[in-house]
Formats: sequence, C-alpha cells, structure tokens
Amino acid sequence: MKVAIRDDDTSYFTKPQELIDAYDFIDNFPISLSVVPFSVKDHTGNKPYGDIDQKLPQYNKLDKNNELVKFLKEGIKKNKYEILLHGINHEYKLVDNEWISEMMFKEEQVLISGIEKGKNYLEKIFDANINVFVSPSNGIENKGIRAIEKQGLNYSGIIGRHNDRDISLYYIYSYVKRWSHRLITGMPYGGVLNYGKHKELIAYSIDNEKELLKTYKHCKKHDYPFVMYTHYWELNRNENYKRTVHNLVNYAIEDGAKPSFLSECFDY
Repeated sequence: MKVAIRDDDTSYFTKPQELIDAYDFIDNFPISLSVVPFSVKDHTGNKPYGDIDQKLPQYNKLDKNNELVKFLKEGIKKNKYEILLHGINHEYKLVDNEWISEMMFKEEQVLISGIEKGKNYLEKIFDANINVFVSPSNGIENKGIRAIEKQGLNYSGIIGRHNDRDISLYYIYSYVKRWSHRLITGMPYGGVLNYGKHKELIAYSIDNEKELLKTYKHCKKHDYPFVMYTHYWELNRNENYKRTVHNLVNYAIEDGAKPSFLSECFDY
C-alpha cells in the first residue's frame, strides 16, 4: 500500500526553513509539494504567508526567490521533494460573500494558457517533469479539467460534485464507481479514477485524526493508495495538525505502507 503527503501552497513567499520546520518530525518520507508558479500575496484574507510587503507586485514569480529554488532543487535531487502544479496564481474572487477559487471563476482560455505557462515555467526551473495538478481549495469543474488535460496532467483533489466533468463513457463508469462505493460503504472512493485523458485521485483532509485513521484503514482494506493533504504553514501554526500527521505517518509505516510521492500513487 502506498501512502503520500501532498503539501500545498509553496510559492515565492515560502522560506526553506518553513518547509523544514513543518516536517521535522519525520525522516525519509518524500513530500509532494504543490507549488504556485505566480502567486498572489494572500488567499481569501487568511494570510498563509504572514504580513506581506504591500509594495510587492500583485503576482510574484517563484524563481525570484533564489534561496527557495536552490533548496528545492537539492531536495528533488535527493528524492525528498517532487513538484506538483498548484493553480496559476492562487487567486480568489468574492462573489455573493463567498470566496471562489481561480479554477472556478476564470475563463477557460485563461486557464488553458495559464496552466500551460505555469507547467512549462516550473519544469524549466526545476528541470523536472510535472504530471499532477492540484487546484486551489480543491475546486475544479469541466473547463479546468479540459485545461489540465491539454497539458497531460492528472488531478489530485476532493472529488464530490455532480456534473463537473464532460460526459463520456469513462465519466459514466467513474461516476457510478465512486457513488456506488460511497452508497455501499459510506466512505469516499479512494481508488484511481480513469477519465480517459487524465486520471484522478482523492486526497484526504487532516482535520480529524480519528476519521483520517478510519479512512486509512478503509483504503488498506480495498487496496487503494492513501494521500493526505497538508499546508506547511498550517502545520507550523497548529500543533494538533502536526501531531495528526505524525501519528498517521508512524502508524502507516509500522503497518507496512510504502512512503511514496503522490505521482507514484496514480500507478495503481
């Protein structure tokens, strides 16, 4: 059984020490980093990066943080990190008092060009292939899926909405598979879903340790990979979250699970 950690929000504003501090409790466990190529300064006002100099531009390119790029390159060479594409700018728009993530409010052509640009940009910086897309706030629908398919990207996220993928035989088969599984077991489908032009795999929140362990055991029973998603800045602020990840990782390793990169989990 493969187990993976997907850590979101690495960007121009990230300090290497923050990533080190977030995972100082585990050794020899690879981390899949969802990286924002051209990040905005805050996400819906929660300021994941702290108080940012307002003189900085609206969008900030990752490669302007030389210290971070050097750190990540070394980590990639040591198989400690892999790079996933995490949106384009991680922008939000306030609509009817609700924050909407960029994959939901941007026009399709903007998404197509932005994802192509972001993927090529990160691959050039890190001299590494990127084959997984992670949507900000796990929000995506048809137009976003079409955009990532054009770049040959698989999708990691929470898959739970209806009519959010283009209709095809692959979609119908996957839809029936995941919803019948939930109906029978009461748990989300944890296997890899093949949509023809891309694959999708659910990732699990670390909000509730008891539920997370229950989900892990469910995945093991059905021979599914297990992916939990985190935010390094959140782990550094919340000891409960950090303890949850620590406990789950230790349990999984003692249980014989194989620490893996997220991209490897699509091979099931």
